[in-house]
Amino acid sequence: MSKILVIGHTVLDIIKYKDNSDIRPGGIYHTVNTLVNIKEENDEIYLATLIPRENYELYSSIYDKVNLDYSLETEKIPTVTLRLFDDKERHECHHEAANKITLPSEINYKQFDSILVNMISGYDIDTDDLAFIKKQSNCKIYFDVHTLARGYNHNGAREFRQIENVERWLENIDIIQMNENEMLTLFGKIDKKELIEKIFSNGVEIVIITHGENGVEMHLSGGESVKENAINVNAINVVGCGDAFGASFLYDYTKRGNPKTALKFANTVAGLATTYKSLKEYEKLKNDIRRKLN
Repeated sequence: MSKILVIGHTVLDIIKYKDNSDIRPGGIYHTVNTLVNIKEENDEIYLATLIPRENYELYSSIYDKVNLDYSLETEKIPTVTLRLFDDKERHECHHEAANKITLPSEINYKQFDSILVNMISGYDIDTDDLAFIKKQSNCKIYFDVHTLARGYNHNGAREFRQIENVERWLENIDIIQMNENEMLTLFGKIDKKELIEKIFSNGVEIVIITHGENGVEMHLSGGESVKENAINVNAINVVGCGDAFGASFLYDYTKRGNPKTALKFANTVAGLATTYKSLKEYEKLKNDIRRKLN
């Protein structure tokens, strides 16, 4: 049995692609949806988030399956318009902000086998929170850079920017995930080899860089690097793909302790997630994973 703590903002997504528009549960929901549908029966998923008093029915089918003792109700959660494009990075605009997540003082971080921090809004927690979690826990901390890499402009659009106090974040992380654009927000436009060395010099053990349809690369602090090509699927929906990757990598790594098998597993899960038209189709994950990996 494994206990995993997930931290990140719950979001209401307005997805716009070409002429289509859809309202969906978003943010950390994608992470939890993946974990709920790949975990073994006795595993326990704990969630620290802000839960909306309104529209909870959008999230309840998944959130009711995890431990919400460390989550708090709130009036507002971030509302985000995501404009998707076939040939470039998505455009994000936040219409409603929310408070930083308050982590209850009674959390016993030592009970967890791993902790996943997904910076959904970019202000989910701060560096003091992360340092406290690191000090109080005995497990690996997985960190998805996500929207920490984006600032705000005057109309709520999230534009890539340099991350402040990046060393302070890195020194309290064991595994970091980012895409090619997010990568540039750590130390600017420097050579990738130099970037990875600087990340390792701050204590990180595993660096993961996702490349969408071009697969993923992983670098280990011991010097080894591994690449996985994207699996061959008919991708129809990429929203939540990176969240599915992070959740499944940490889950497999928590279970087996092998970063190479975790990378292959996560790459498969993320690819499968792009083939689902609806979030409910994640219920097929276990069977689809077996067919792909066997």
